[in-house]
Amino acid sequence: MATRHEGIIARWYDLVDGVVEGNPEDMLSEDFQFEMVYPAGGGAPEERISGGKEEYRQFRHTLYSRPEGPPARAAGSERRHHIRTIVLVDGVEFMLGEATGGRRQGTILAAAQADSEGKMTRYMVVMSSVKFTGTPA
Repeated sequence: MATRHEGIIARWYDLVDGVVEGNPEDMLSEDFQFEMVYPAGGGAPEERISGGKEEYRQFRHTLYSRPEGPPARAAGSERRHHIRTIVLVDGVEFMLGEATGGRRQGTILAAAQADSEGKMTRYMVVMSSVKFTGTPA
């Protein structure tokens, strides 16, 4: 089931997670820039991936051509990005959520920007083991 959110991050995760048909790379503008930061944990080393459209293509190719297979198959479960809260401020989307079912799991904080054609121009995400509860502390 696709997410109930309409913004660029929700559409992105629906494609990345395979919830809807399509290639996430088709959402990227020609001047796309990204950075993804994942902490070490569960046997996986710390990772920091950044660059432009070509570097993103290379990252996905490497990820999906691993001997153990794509992230969802490797973990034996369905990889999914769950959005807890999302807000648009001055043309930038900010999202707090959780990644589950993949080789890395945890809280994710992401930001993204789209151009006038709906293509993603900027994307950054960091993952953390810090969990947020549904009620104030």
